[in-house]
Amino acid sequence: MDDLFYEIYNDLPRQGPGDAECTRRAFQSLPDPSAIHRILDVGCGAGLQTLEIARLSTADIVAADNNPVVIETLSRRVEKDGLSPRVKPVVADMLALDVAPKSFDLLWSEGAIYMQCRS
Repeated sequence: MDDLFYEIYNDLPRQGPGDAECTRRAFQSLPDPSAIHRILDVGCGAGLQTLEIARLSTADIVAADNNPVVIETLSRRVEKDGLSPRVKPVVADMLALDVAPKSFDLLWSEGAIYMQCRS
């Protein structure tokens, strides 16, 4: 099933619903966005929302997706936009992340919120 999903979505700029305005509204609705210093963007896809959050904040961001093709796309965008000091794209399964408890101030999942978890 993943192969079909990747075939359909890999070349799209965004692998799910939403746009930059939705990302901005959601992020700016947080109680105190300036208090957020570490963000984990789970299921980031090609990371358009990751880049928008990076522009809206000064936080360090780990952007994780299990698809290496979209992570490579995000890595190129991060480099092009000069965000590599703060944004780290990684290939990782959202159901098996190796992160310490309480190591992030915010968990973001805009790029995968519509996905159904499976075991």
